[in-house]
Amino acid sequence: MTQNRTGGTLAKVLETKGLPEEAKKLVQYALSTEQQNSNGLVTEAIVKNTVLSKTVDLFKATTDISAVLVLAICHAVVCALALSNSATIRIAGNRLYPDPWMICLASSGAGKSFTLGIILDMICCTLFPGATSAAALIENIRDFNKTGWFEDEFAQLLKRMNGQKFAEEMREIFLKLYGNDQLSRITKADKIIVDDPALMIFGLTVKETFLENISAESFLDGFMQRFLIITAEKDPSRKTKNFALYRTREHESYPEVRDAWERLSTMPIHSEYTASEEAITAYEEIFRDLYGDEDIPDSFYRRILWATLKYALSYHLMLGKTSAVLDAEDVRHASVMTRIHLSETCSLIKSYDDGNLAQLVEKAIRLKIKKDRLPTTGELIAGVRAIPDAETARIVLDAIRNV
Repeated sequence: MTQNRTGGTLAKVLETKGLPEEAKKLVQYALSTEQQNSNGLVTEAIVKNTVLSKTVDLFKATTDISAVLVLAICHAVVCALALSNSATIRIAGNRLYPDPWMICLASSGAGKSFTLGIILDMICCTLFPGATSAAALIENIRDFNKTGWFEDEFAQLLKRMNGQKFAEEMREIFLKLYGNDQLSRITKADKIIVDDPALMIFGLTVKETFLENISAESFLDGFMQRFLIITAEKDPSRKTKNFALYRTREHESYPEVRDAWERLSTMPIHSEYTASEEAITAYEEIFRDLYGDEDIPDSFYRRILWATLKYALSYHLMLGKTSAVLDAEDVRHASVMTRIHLSETCSLIKSYDDGNLAQLVEKAIRLKIKKDRLPTTGELIAGVRAIPDAETARIVLDAIRNV
């Protein structure tokens, strides 16, 4: 971790005056959370005998493109398709759109354009043209409302919204867009009003570029917490040198995958989906189980878990179900994506630590387990020799207090 990275160490961030308590709790939660087996979760998320698994297998056979990237883009495309058909999900009196906002961290040249191009060859889906100003953004939302926005170098756009005065209006539009609240922009020349705005957003960026452009403080604020993080690392077993050409369209399984996407695109997409009682029960159980005994910031946790219902519709369609009722199976599959996002968000927060705070917390947790209680400041300094002073010990104790 380079020392010139924006935001400094997480220890300094935690000491920042005025940092919201929710942000501090999120850092403490991330530091005290063990990294889950992402490969196992990804394998679980790629449900067998679906258009999703067939697409992933096709890319594994013909490219070195990350299976995580293919997984994320498949979900993004299916959600965009449902959204473009004005599909909604109604649960417990709430209405939501299948409009997850994903940020995919991947290496440069990860294959996003190629993957998206292959899938869009098989399924018709209107895309949002993007925007670099508030005026263009609201005009394009008016003209391309309820579509999918796929954007490279997404961190650059976020940086402009976080740091440049002229882009602050874009940030306000994003906040209203997330809540599907009416958008309006009135000038001398024009008056634009957009009711029920919604976009599925898939932003791709290199992880190092993201960390350099988005400070830890910015990432921890309420705006950035609206984005679902996923990391698409290349599969080391598929060496780039073995894929001089991507022969995806020539592969023997391509017609089968194409037919699967065509079947999905012709399925009836309902204007309103509801959840069965079993689905609601499954969601409530998942909500309790993932929360556990951890001190997770409520707003952060609810936003990520809410996405489970959006993914549930995506799985519902990819499983070939034509009913207007989401079931428990859909919700349970969707919860795996939620677990991936929770894990990846914690991992990304730890990436901002250009010191060794995360390592100190891990050692402190082991000391707490050994003593079967929260150690005192003195015991922590004596038991974890790398802790330099009482102030650092206090920060570490706060992080492990509820573990």
